[in-house]
Amino acid sequence: VSWMSGYFVFQLFTPVLFNYQGAVVAGQFGLAWALVNAVSGVATAWINTKVPRFGALVAQREFCQLDRLALRAALGAVSVAALGAVAALVALQGLHVWFPAIAQRFLPLLPCAVLLGAVVLLQISYAQSSYLRAHKREPFLGLSVIGALLIGASTWYFGSRHGALEMAWGYFAVVAVFTLPAGTVVFARCRTKWHAAASA
Repeated sequence: VSWMSGYFVFQLFTPVLFNYQGAVVAGQFGLAWALVNAVSGVATAWINTKVPRFGALVAQREFCQLDRLALRAALGAVSVAALGAVAALVALQGLHVWFPAIAQRFLPLLPCAVLLGAVVLLQISYAQSSYLRAHKREPFLGLSVIGALLIGASTWYFGSRHGALEMAWGYFAVVAVFTLPAGTVVFARCRTKWHAAASA
């Protein structure tokens, strides 16, 4: 359900822009979103490769080692996402200078930067959720559904009344103001409660 919530909401961006802003803007957003997903995919791989080890450490109740491994994985994912975001923006700027015809197929740099910024922040939430799910529980379900509803509402509102930049800022705002803070609270509470119970 968590996965489906995110999947369907993230498919709303391009159709909403197509309906209210036209095919050109929708196409630009689609290409920018593909670039964002590429950066995100490389960064999350840093965590995905550690997930089986997370589960093994939980089963062994090696929580200190789990914390160290999870922290390294999270820092690695955030660093990779940040470097990927910078590289993507430099590449886009290069297209604007040397290949403007190709650059026009993407969104301008600012909305791309906003979307990439959200991806960097999301690596923290992804690391937190992967850590907790290694305990064979899913405490992020409610947050995923609420976050999906907020992003969906933001996407429709800004896409229908404004444009791609405002839509990108709306997405970033939900991630920065709701998803990351709320996820951190859930992570801290569940980690403390579950590990205390396991050690009792």
